[in-house]
Amino acid sequence: MPPGNAANGAGVQIMDYQAGPWTPRELFDFGVDANMELNDLDLSFLDSYNNANPFDLRTPSIGFPTTGSDIMPSFTSAPVPPLDTTALPKASVWRFRPLSKDSGSAEQANLSLPTPTSLEIDRRVTCEPLSQTSRDKILAMILSTCKPNSIPRAVACFPSISLLDSLFQFSLTSPGSHAKHWIHAPTLLAAQTRPEVLAAIIAAGAVLTPDSSIRKVGYAVQEAIRTAVQVQVEEDNTLMRDLQIMQASLLQLKIGLWSGDSRKMELAEGFQQVLVTMARRGGFFRRGTYERIVPYAEDNGDVLESKWRQWVRQESRKRFALHLFRHDLEASVSLLSSPLISYAELYLPLPESEALWHSPSAELWKATYMRSSAPRHERQPSLVDCIQDLDILATKDIWVDQRQASMAVLGAAWRMIWEYRQLDSSMKDYNSQWCNSNLLMSSRHAELTKLLQCFRISSVEDAKVTLILELLLMHLHMSLDDVQQFAGVEGEEEARRVYPSLVQWTRTPTARQAIWHAGQVVRAARNLRGGLICDFAAIAVYQASLAFWCYGILTRATDTCAIHPDSITAWLDNPEDAGVQRWIINGKGNAAIHAWTGNPPRDSLAPVNNPEEVVAAVVQVMRQNHNEARSPPLVDNLINMMEGLRKAART
Repeated sequence: MPPGNAANGAGVQIMDYQAGPWTPRELFDFGVDANMELNDLDLSFLDSYNNANPFDLRTPSIGFPTTGSDIMPSFTSAPVPPLDTTALPKASVWRFRPLSKDSGSAEQANLSLPTPTSLEIDRRVTCEPLSQTSRDKILAMILSTCKPNSIPRAVACFPSISLLDSLFQFSLTSPGSHAKHWIHAPTLLAAQTRPEVLAAIIAAGAVLTPDSSIRKVGYAVQEAIRTAVQVQVEEDNTLMRDLQIMQASLLQLKIGLWSGDSRKMELAEGFQQVLVTMARRGGFFRRGTYERIVPYAEDNGDVLESKWRQWVRQESRKRFALHLFRHDLEASVSLLSSPLISYAELYLPLPESEALWHSPSAELWKATYMRSSAPRHERQPSLVDCIQDLDILATKDIWVDQRQASMAVLGAAWRMIWEYRQLDSSMKDYNSQWCNSNLLMSSRHAELTKLLQCFRISSVEDAKVTLILELLLMHLHMSLDDVQQFAGVEGEEEARRVYPSLVQWTRTPTARQAIWHAGQVVRAARNLRGGLICDFAAIAVYQASLAFWCYGILTRATDTCAIHPDSITAWLDNPEDAGVQRWIINGKGNAAIHAWTGNPPRDSLAPVNNPEEVVAAVVQVMRQNHNEARSPPLVDNLINMMEGLRKAART
């Protein structure tokens, strides 16, 4: 595009960017509350919570009903969109710039919280409740990280044993919890567990609640854990090999990454490298540090108990390693940064089934083994084995946890896609005498497409697995980094550089394939349980909306996707059919996703060449998923950013 021609003859204006170096990471430069410290109003609420539990945990869920007004945080915005900036002179679709008056606690006096009279919990996953000793250890750990003038307030407001235990159980039973898949609750005894782990589990439960004061406690505890773990490891280097220290570190990294606060997210990104190094040097990824442990018919009593606990310790290591691998996938996709763990180094055996993992006793663990008629593998398969033979994922027996194995294969696939995208970016429009880039890239693209399509057939049926699969396929067919540059995160010059290639991309079947997968991401998100479009799932939905937005802006400007009244509608958020295939291959038909409009709401059409309507439909999916509870800070921020995209699309 000529620098002096804002419209470039195509109707798309790129102008008035803010100066200064921006990076894709700054796409998430936001925070729900400028000050996440507890204020006097928070302390008064927390004091009342120690006498009456603010929520009922008898039926664990993501959200809790509240009465009174549902106060949503307000934001100010101000980066410049890559379109006509006269409509949004000071609005930002990329960066939140909180002012001192913007606070999530500004109107909390208007909230009315439920106060159940009973603290009984019908569903427990640990044998014993937290004790006073455990609470004291957690408090001591937190106080060791506090400034002297903050200690009196911290002691005064620290939650009661009852509330801590409720949060602890909620963290291990909530549908949105991830810790239950890699922290073994039946053998988790508070008296024998490090306070960093107990505090991390409690913090993970606190940030899942819809109450802002309890969330603040969770984020404050997460900050204390981050500091305390560093101090403990510095004082005793043997803790670098301690599984509990690693579990606490991973929990606090996850809380920070999905906090919706830019400072915490960047710290989580930085400290992830330390944890990966600890796991790698500790042999967590190598097969040689694991052995085969199975019960036999003659095993009973102390022998069986010892074997079960040995199996739990080893299985905990495996599940931790693979969940760290998954966290690396999620962080890399979200931040568009290089993965830290290679799939080629994960030769550890895959975790065994959930039925074995959740067995509450050695006897039931043995009984589950004995009931299985599946042949015992002489060699437990690894991730590398799964990549070479995807049929392992379709094997239904107790020896392989299909869901964990499927997630691991997706993690490996992302790293291959990342390598492909990096190579494509560096070799775009370039051929040398030693390398035909077109042949190389098309061959690699075909191989990755085949891998993921075979995975679709073999993998477990799970909404989150499907969502990640469709997101990876979307990334395979488009460069989201180019889309962000077109949107202006690195300035006007970079936006102008990528504009011609993006326009050319929108005219190809590859672009339509990417948008089809974006529609399938939205479809998978609709199938998630209420409250589960959070964390990485929320990022996936946001990235799908960004793909729709870019495609709609460019096709609308170049008239390559006009609506034809007599054409068949290709529903991108429905199962694939002939209409969709026709649209992908030759662009014939009207592509759209479903939207609910009117009062009462009715099913309507949001065409992809209308970016404002299609982004609004995606926002609607997010909001409906959190219809009965206050959405997490990250979701609030992403919705705010998508609303900014809608405003930019109107110009």
